[in-house]
Amino acid sequence: MLKEKKKKKASLSAEEKYELKKQFTIDEVALFKIPEKDLKIIKNDWMIIANKIRNNKAHEISESDTRYLAACTKGSTAEKSLRRQRDVNAVKARERAYSLKPSYMTYILNSYIYGEDIDENIIKDYENIDSVDLESYIRNKLKPYFGKSQAEMKKELGIDSNAKSLNQLLISKALSVSDIENSSEFKKADIKVKTIRVECDGNNIEQHMSFPFVKFMDLINEEWEESSTKENMIDKTYMFVIFKKDNMYNQDKNNSKYTQEHLFLNNIMFWQISEKDAIEVKKVWEKAREVIRNGAGLRKKARGQGFIMKNDLPKSKDNRVAHMRPHTSESGYTANSPYADILPSGEYMTKQCFWFNRKFILEQIRKNIL
Repeated sequence: MLKEKKKKKASLSAEEKYELKKQFTIDEVALFKIPEKDLKIIKNDWMIIANKIRNNKAHEISESDTRYLAACTKGSTAEKSLRRQRDVNAVKARERAYSLKPSYMTYILNSYIYGEDIDENIIKDYENIDSVDLESYIRNKLKPYFGKSQAEMKKELGIDSNAKSLNQLLISKALSVSDIENSSEFKKADIKVKTIRVECDGNNIEQHMSFPFVKFMDLINEEWEESSTKENMIDKTYMFVIFKKDNMYNQDKNNSKYTQEHLFLNNIMFWQISEKDAIEVKKVWEKAREVIRNGAGLRKKARGQGFIMKNDLPKSKDNRVAHMRPHTSESGYTANSPYADILPSGEYMTKQCFWFNRKFILEQIRKNIL
């Protein structure tokens, strides 16, 4: 295995990349055989890819279709790598090659080679299954709870907690693991859980979808391919756990015991952003970098007897997919505020993070299940 001696720099030229490769050393050599339980998920991944090719839909292949095995694109440019499909009248498709996903290889390295596979498994009966569709397996395990309230699920699963992570606790217990995100299947596929609350009429969701705050100085100095924004919003697969309110929920929404009786598990779906929508996220990221580099347009605006602080960061009305705003209702504009971060101008502004717009997330859910 190759080990890098110094940290890779962003935006390297071809010559610099070649020089960087010289600084890698062979750190470890190991023989590895893919475990049988992983092969069963890989087999299902292969079948998904193969079926698209058989049905002349190779142009629709996406790495988000599969969990461990990917069909990654090849060729220096999209135009040069286009190939005819079985039906010569079908849309030409990008040339692709099979690869094991980076998240899977990272898990193999950390767990099987440098450590041991000690994480819990969601699927406990691999020996009785020929191939595994992870999404269908999990949905079938959770189906008995669809239509049940948080309160009913707590009672059935023996959970006595009102923690903010209650929904993840419920789903984990229903799947017989202590933490679904720390299961071997979710680590290998790099799947994260997001809980979504849909209003009773199905026409809105409670909140935009947030991600960790971004340091302003890091944002203006990073490149897109190495950015935390791309890693979190583009590269990851999400399991949406969808709870739906009934028309009584908002009558006492500050009473958790009451709301748990009026919030029902509706469904789940696995989702990764499309290539088309990923372009919109990049636009928001680029706009945020430009604005922050120029001082964020930070200014005071009179309100009543006081004032509020305004900025020019991309808003949800500016882009159908994403925007940037604070993660908390607390604000800070001084160096000693725990809620502030320094701008390139030397001023301080409330910490910000990127969000998926709630209307956009609702669109994704409606395409699949609502």
